[in-house]
Amino acid sequence: MTLSPQEVSAYKQILSNPTQHGMDFKPIQECFQPSDKVTAKHLLFEQLISLIKVPLPKVIFYILMDEMYGDTIGKSEDGCAGYALSVVA
Repeated sequence: MTLSPQEVSAYKQILSNPTQHGMDFKPIQECFQPSDKVTAKHLLFEQLISLIKVPLPKVIFYILMDEMYGDTIGKSEDGCAGYALSVVA
């Protein structure tokens, strides 16, 4: 998958301001909260998709999450790369 900076920016705009784009889900910034436990990136991706119910390329999720939450990156209990975050239900 080849991504341009414009595509990444477009996804960021939509996920950050979904109502401005006719979407009915919370902005991505409101979907996560700090946690003492690191959750694997792929699990947070699955949880986010279940919450917003919108298809999203996993690579876009990783790019945006690293940009927004890079300071929370760590290793989960199962040894996977993750974030010290949990999904807000």
